[in-house]
Parts: sequence; structure tokens; C-alpha cells
Amino acid sequence: MPTRIGSGYPTISGSPRFFSVDSRISKDFQVNPKYAIRLSLASFNLSNHFNPEAVHSNIADPAYGLFFGHRGRRFTMDFDVLF
Repeated sequence: MPTRIGSGYPTISGSPRFFSVDSRISKDFQVNPKYAIRLSLASFNLSNHFNPEAVHSNIADPAYGLFFGHRGRRFTMDFDVLF
């Protein structure tokens, strides 16, 4: 949900508070003495808290002062070859 400057528990700078919890787990599998494979799962913004990335700062914009660009909870899976 968009938040305007001065709302959403503003900090001294006037922006909403930032809160994010990230984690990553990984496991290495040895293929041979020279090579290994790493599988990992990463998660970002586990709390799914609104963390805006930008604000409309053009005073001629009808959305002036509106925070936007929220990235919700997301997961990634990685496959790496180690040598």
C-alpha cells in the first residue's frame, strides 16, 4: 500500500521505517576432488514489510510525496559449480 510523506511511522527524515529479514541456506556436494556443486535457497523480505525504493519528488506530479517501488517476499534458488 502506498504511503505519503509523514505517515507510516515516519523517521526524522520523513520516510517510512525500513525492516527486512533475509536468509540463505546452502549445501555443498563434492563431485570429485577437484569439483563441487553448491545448491542454495535464499529468501528476501520474509516479513513482507512495505519497504519503498523511491518517492515521487516532482512537485508538479499529482502523486508528489508518494512512496512506491515495493518488492514483496521472494525466493531464489542457486546452482553453483566450485572448482
